[in-house]
Amino acid sequence: MERFVTVLLKNRRIVVFLMLLIALAGLLAYYKIPKQENPSAVVAAAVITTVYPGASPEDVEQFVTNKLEDALAGLDRVRYTASMSMESASVITVMYNDDVYIDEVETKLRQTVEDVQPDLPATCMASTVRTDLVSDNAFIISLSGQGYTPQDLEAYADSVKARLEQVEGIASVTVAGRQERQVVVEADIEQLRLYGVSIENILGLVQAQNLNIPSGSIGYAGGSVTVSTPALFESLADIENLVIGGAEDSLSFVKLKDLARVFIERADDYYYLQDGQDAVLLVGRIEEGRNAVNVGRSLRKTLDDLRAGLPAGLAF
Repeated sequence: MERFVTVLLKNRRIVVFLMLLIALAGLLAYYKIPKQENPSAVVAAAVITTVYPGASPEDVEQFVTNKLEDALAGLDRVRYTASMSMESASVITVMYNDDVYIDEVETKLRQTVEDVQPDLPATCMASTVRTDLVSDNAFIISLSGQGYTPQDLEAYADSVKARLEQVEGIASVTVAGRQERQVVVEADIEQLRLYGVSIENILGLVQAQNLNIPSGSIGYAGGSVTVSTPALFESLADIENLVIGGAEDSLSFVKLKDLARVFIERADDYYYLQDGQDAVLLVGRIEEGRNAVNVGRSLRKTLDDLRAGLPAGLAF
């Protein structure tokens, strides 16, 4: 040991250089090492879904769910299973013990489900097994603004999404909270009686006018072009002016707006609000192994640049 210390003292410059090199390597490793505020969680669980078209919940349970559960009962290290049989579909959740990694048991699980398939009804679709049940989102950005419709927000969110996906280290960005809309025809029963029109008449006419109908093809020397008759509805007014039948004087027509109120509404009640205003969310994931702190800095810089180019009133 004394000889070793003497060598170090005689070569002080080399020792100092090596110490600085080690310190620099440590700082570089600290900068690049993956960091997350909320570390990834892995849950050993799976969801098995089987579609049995047209079957009642009782038939689904008897001919699909029970058979799959009987086979799954033979698996090792399973904490519990839970099932739900509904109209035309069976859903089974398999939860493994806490000390199990899904990679260790996934192959056996999929093979067990595969072995049951020949025993299921012929009209059953193949069972699907999902094990990616936990998704770690690195960031969620709310985009809202007073005076902007949900459709406006979705359009701006798509442009922001494209920019964010260009940031180095961002794996994916999805837009959540898109609002599906539907046309509602609210019939007036008294008017239907007056003109002798039934709900079935209206339904049949609306469906017929909203179909793209193949009309054949036009041939030419190099091949052929397919021709189709497009659906007629391009606006709410087109639906309102749909002719339902003729009036008694035969000089005028009964239109849908004479019998019903036609309007557009949200298809469901699932949407997001930010400070009481409609909002859409940009949900992003960071590439595996990346330092979320460093990616976050680049992300915030991009967001600052985006803010400068967005219309007044839009807020992140």
